[in-house]
Amino acid sequence: MKAQLQSAGERLSWSLSQTLLTLAANSEQWYGRQTVTYADEDWGARVGYGHRTGSDYEAGDGVSVPSSYKSRDLDLAVGFDISPGQSLELFYLHQDQTDIELAGQAFDIDSLTTDAFESTWITENVDWADRLEVEGWYNQSDLGGSAQRLSKRQTFPFLDVIRFVGVTDIRSVSTGARAAATWEHDDLRSTRAGVDVRVIRQELDEITSGQFGFTLFTDANSPIPRSSSVNPGLFIEHSLQAENGTNFTVGARADIVASEILDPRSSLQHVGTGGIPLSAILGSDDFDQSFGLWSTFVTAEHPIDQNWTFNGGVGYGMRPPSLTELYVAESFMFLLQSGLNTVTGDPRLSEERHLQIDAGLDYSDERFSASGSLFHAWVNDRITFENLSVRRGPPFGQIEQTNLKYVNTELATLFGFEADAEWQLSDSVELFGQVSYVEGTDQTRNGNFATLQAQSLPLTPSQQVAGQPRGAFSGIAGGNEEPLPGIAPLQSRLGVRLLGDIGDAPFSVEVAARIVDNQNRVASSLLESRTPGFTVWDTRGVLQMTESITVFAGVENFTDKNYREHFDFRSQGGQSVRQPGMNFYFGSQVVY
Repeated sequence: MKAQLQSAGERLSWSLSQTLLTLAANSEQWYGRQTVTYADEDWGARVGYGHRTGSDYEAGDGVSVPSSYKSRDLDLAVGFDISPGQSLELFYLHQDQTDIELAGQAFDIDSLTTDAFESTWITENVDWADRLEVEGWYNQSDLGGSAQRLSKRQTFPFLDVIRFVGVTDIRSVSTGARAAATWEHDDLRSTRAGVDVRVIRQELDEITSGQFGFTLFTDANSPIPRSSSVNPGLFIEHSLQAENGTNFTVGARADIVASEILDPRSSLQHVGTGGIPLSAILGSDDFDQSFGLWSTFVTAEHPIDQNWTFNGGVGYGMRPPSLTELYVAESFMFLLQSGLNTVTGDPRLSEERHLQIDAGLDYSDERFSASGSLFHAWVNDRITFENLSVRRGPPFGQIEQTNLKYVNTELATLFGFEADAEWQLSDSVELFGQVSYVEGTDQTRNGNFATLQAQSLPLTPSQQVAGQPRGAFSGIAGGNEEPLPGIAPLQSRLGVRLLGDIGDAPFSVEVAARIVDNQNRVASSLLESRTPGFTVWDTRGVLQMTESITVFAGVENFTDKNYREHFDFRSQGGQSVRQPGMNFYFGSQVVY
């Protein structure tokens, strides 16, 4: 989040203020933002403040969906020239969100605060390079949540039945630094190289208690212990332009990632609802892990003629497992479409290895422009989920909870494409459209082992059982070529835009349809269900009243369609979270 304030040599003295105000009727969502910017020959500064509130919204069927929130944000930026060819930029962001109701989730967010600091020093006064950039950053987020709101109890009535009390606290910190040098060899060639280091620390403390029958349970010292990862890396990138106009970029990177649990071993002996050691839940007591990673890529952009341009590339990269994937233990998260889940990590996870090929074409003339691209990726050891067991409830044995574990699958493939176009039929009429599609397949879902879930009585750690297809112990093992979970269906957006003037004030009015196909490619072993397609219509108008004043208004989902996205998580009992129905909004922006 850089200040992005121009250097002294590139600007004159000026000041600018912007005021933005919007209102959305469905959910009574207000948003206001004020920004003030000043710059002179030697320095510049910007301050901005935003305030947003919202209440519950109505879905297309008229049902009220709990979704209220309050949000405030403040950002400050200053940049100044230390000397000719040398500058410093400083940036600060504070965001404060409270009373956030999460539709279909087990916990709401009572408070979420984020503080971000960043500094950038740039100099052209070194003998060994044309430009040197040094950056440093620090970001911290603190979240407190609970399951005690009345709306939460109404969504999940079983929480009252078992006298459930839940409180969760999350802290995430990321910090790092980067130094990069640039060499401009000539007008056609340049090289950029540098070093960086990233440090991530996180913890998630969840304390829950409840009573079901005569059983009292407490979940403490979980689900994510205090853990960290340290990632130093080296990178280099070279760009050149060939005689035929083709632009090439080639790069490489090498990293070391070291992950560890910071909490003492003694605090990890009674974890989760079963009160058993973390090592038993995860299936390993070797918590400290390190990964050696490398990546490389080549891209090319070739102008075929004055209208057509080809672009393509090939890249190989590696991704280490995250702290959550390594160490999480029985977190109650709505990770998958099936609703209430627990999930456990695995310190034995391997890093993912990605190989991807991209190709695309761009076309442009005076009236028509279009671009399209496609990709194919092969991912060895992709990190995904295995279903360990399910919990069924009365009266018909419907699934109430799934117990998941992060695992590597031997090979996954992804294929997709996207395209967009804009056609100016006349000075007053434009057509536009976009389309995108991704298809993911777990090519080796069955694997050669299944994971047996850890048990507290008797104390039995999780273990891998050879000769069983993954998910076998849940009773819902998947096929050998099962779709990857959480993949968006084919979707497009098509519309028409009218352009004109009211006196000296230009305006535009557009009507667009978002068309989403059925999603029938689902991970059945993870209880992902098929979802129907839908079409949602929107309209929007913008009027530039003066050079300084812009007003806009529109109606989202003006047919009041009752629909859900494929990613809308289901609550307990299979109830789905519906998207907002018809929503009228208007606003204005003043620049002065």
